[in-house]
Amino acid sequence: MSRNRKDAPRGDFSRSENQGLVMIGALTKARQLAAKDPSRTLDFLRSIFANVKMNIPLVEGFRLGLVVLQINPKDVTNVVPNADTGNTSAGSSVILDERSYRVYRDIADDGVLGSTG
Repeated sequence: MSRNRKDAPRGDFSRSENQGLVMIGALTKARQLAAKDPSRTLDFLRSIFANVKMNIPLVEGFRLGLVVLQINPKDVTNVVPNADTGNTSAGSSVILDERSYRVYRDIADDGVLGSTG
């Protein structure tokens, strides 16, 4: 679903949206497993370490994983820009609509989406 190129009506934008949905789904499932059996948290983190390349120490990754499990998926907003693509003298370009431009401007300073989304 998240890597599908053939049935993505908006191309990379659709794939980005699907990737966000997969991440939220993984968070939901990991929290469910950890709630039923806290020892499953280690299985979840082991899977991430085996499949994701990171440039942080293992201990930091473990701490980050524990913090992530505290995030309620209902509090996560999957934001993908409303945009068109076009060609300029520099090559292919993404042309954001005003709402998307406000979202990117909002998250630029602290990575947190405020009320403009």
